Amino acid sequence: MIPGKTKAEEELLTKAGNLFQEKKFESAEKILHQIIKQFPNSPEGFYNLGLVFGEKKLYPKAIAAYKKAAKLLPTFELAHLNLGVTYVRNNQLDLGIKTFEGMVKKNQDNHDALFNLGLALVKKNQLQKAQNIFRQAIFLNPSYSHSYFQTGSLLSSLGKLETASHFLKRAIELSPTFAPAYASLGTVLANLGQIPEATTTLEKAIELGTDQESVVETLYSLSRKSCDWEKAKTYSQILDQISSRELDITSTTIEPLFSNLERVDDPKINLKIAKYVSGIIQNYVNKIKKEYTPHISHQPHQRLRLGYLSHDLHDHPVTSQIKDLFRYHDKTKFEIFVYSYGVNDQSQLRKNIETNVEHFIDLFDVDHQQIADQIRSDEIDILIDLVGYTGFHRQDILAYRPAPIQINYLGFPASTGANFVDYTIADKIVIPPSEKKYYTEKVLYMPNCYQLCSHQKVSKQKFIRKDFGLPENFFIFGSFNRHSKIDQQTFNVWINILKKVPNSVLWLYCNQEIAKQNLRKYFTASGLLSSRLIFASKMPLDKHLSRLRLVDLALDTNIYSGG
Repeated sequence: MIPGKTKAEEELLTKAGNLFQEKKFESAEKILHQIIKQFPNSPEGFYNLGLVFGEKKLYPKAIAAYKKAAKLLPTFELAHLNLGVTYVRNNQLDLGIKTFEGMVKKNQDNHDALFNLGLALVKKNQLQKAQNIFRQAIFLNPSYSHSYFQTGSLLSSLGKLETASHFLKRAIELSPTFAPAYASLGTVLANLGQIPEATTTLEKAIELGTDQESVVETLYSLSRKSCDWEKAKTYSQILDQISSRELDITSTTIEPLFSNLERVDDPKINLKIAKYVSGIIQNYVNKIKKEYTPHISHQPHQRLRLGYLSHDLHDHPVTSQIKDLFRYHDKTKFEIFVYSYGVNDQSQLRKNIETNVEHFIDLFDVDHQQIADQIRSDEIDILIDLVGYTGFHRQDILAYRPAPIQINYLGFPASTGANFVDYTIADKIVIPPSEKKYYTEKVLYMPNCYQLCSHQKVSKQKFIRKDFGLPENFFIFGSFNRHSKIDQQTFNVWINILKKVPNSVLWLYCNQEIAKQNLRKYFTASGLLSSRLIFASKMPLDKHLSRLRLVDLALDTNIYSGG
């Protein structure tokens, strides 16, 4: 309640407030305009008008109304808070952050300002700073479950899964019906390999009414990781229904593109999803960049400037493959810039790349536009993205068009569906000429194989079959793909092969007990002895490469083949 109002103003504000609660926004707006006309110095009139404009998503008008309310009454904290929130909703993140920081500077104990500052910093991808802010918010209000939820979700994105699970469990303790917390916790448990617990938690999230699409997608993934193909089929059908509906209503919560590629063996559908996802990103960036000048070609450099962009420049399969690429670039013709926005794990792989390039720029915790500005200021001629739409992609950076030529390579051998990616590098096995129509990018064909393989050290240790429980004098079929890539159809093919080759066994990589149980159960139900299915565990890469000598014939998976 703000003092100094007349009875007439108070009555009109009450009437407008009732209409607002009834969601009669047009009628409420008329009353508020009447208040402002009669009482032009009414901070509450302008504040409530801002609320109405916000509900109508007329954010510039809402911002103007909140600014007027705050100017009329500088101590009106709700006006300042909602001004910051609306800046963020209007993608004016810097102004939102500045507003919240101003509030915190005046009052360090302002929990609401701190919490919203944390949310804005997450949107800016300033994750470490956001984490510190959320911890301050928890200190000020240890019973507010959303602060624990945001901290847990943020820690999850940083790969700190165990710590993330503690914060998310605390959020649920404080709010037992907090559906998004169950969804985030389920995802964290899934990434920790705790499949039964993750499944139960995610099913609880659906029961409580969380966003079904993201949870079902994770449940589908878990069913594949546990090789429970009946459940996978059920969840896949639900995802088909959800994707079809969301494409029709132009939703922004469409199934992740990489998930769709793993699940749906139809390039038409894959491309449709790709175009849709890239369109969402392009529209979002267009709203943010506003007057951002498109890339202007610069003067030619003495050497061509190549930029590589990736999250995965640490101990990661793609990085293991490409580590020698940077060493063998012709430095007389090319100047190499590497932009890393992932965590520095201090691994030897990371150090090798840092050593072999002229410019290694660590951009962890830097937002999309700042990274685009960095690439632009370095006057990169060709930008090569190594991530595509895999796990921690940031295609928003490419949507800013920081380089005149932008290429998709290696990490994502499919179409991005984006008008901000010009080319994709492939070979005629990965993309047969007949499939080019399902790519928005121009296809650059390598003469033989598109996939380079850096030299890998192979252990000198000589393994024998007995080391892994493999029988002597039997033919060894082997597949060391992730077991989540195995589908029922593929496994049936392998079973039929074994039935036609009596003295043979199947040697599979599998690190999940529940998946082993399901595979063994399915295997024996087909009439084969369980002793003919042998599981391999994880080993250091050099030793793993050495043990592959024991395999007589390698088997691959479909839809998602081995790398």
